[in-house]
Amino acid sequence: MGGIETFILNLMKNINLAHYQIEFLVFHEENPHFYRDITNLGGVIHKITSRRKNYIKNKKELVEFYRKNNDYDVIHYHLVSFSYPDPILYAPKESKVILHSHIAKLDSNLKVKILHKLNKSKFLKRADCLLACSKMAGDFMFNNAKYEVIPNAINFEEYRFNVKTRTKYKRIFNLDEKV
Repeated sequence: MGGIETFILNLMKNINLAHYQIEFLVFHEENPHFYRDITNLGGVIHKITSRRKNYIKNKKELVEFYRKNNDYDVIHYHLVSFSYPDPILYAPKESKVILHSHIAKLDSNLKVKILHKLNKSKFLKRADCLLACSKMAGDFMFNNAKYEVIPNAINFEEYRFNVKTRTKYKRIFNLDEKV
């Protein structure tokens, strides 16, 4: 799982879900890596056709989705570029929009770079709140706009050093005590 998925899962595990309904709009037919975890925590995943697979179908499904689901208080959009503004442009006008940058450099093809540059102002005009996983990600995505850094949520307890775990894996991989 990447930083976005880790952030979402840790957020869901650490907030009072009795007060929030968390839903996801994903742009592919297959279940995302985190599907079981999200649904076990009570989250709902909506799927629409990827724009890369069929842009016209994607747009129709997106418009229909928001026509049926127009009562979101907040839409939290996790970004790796500004190349795809439709989910924000078609979102209900009453919804608050959070843009969350997870990238400090765009390593994409020329088309994505051009779309990123052209769409940036559309995104920033619609945003009510700007977040970034790091200062570099915020500076890259939002330039001089005011944003808040929220580091990707990592549960450090899961990675705390444990002698039993070390011994177990040394045994599994036939590593001597010098390693």
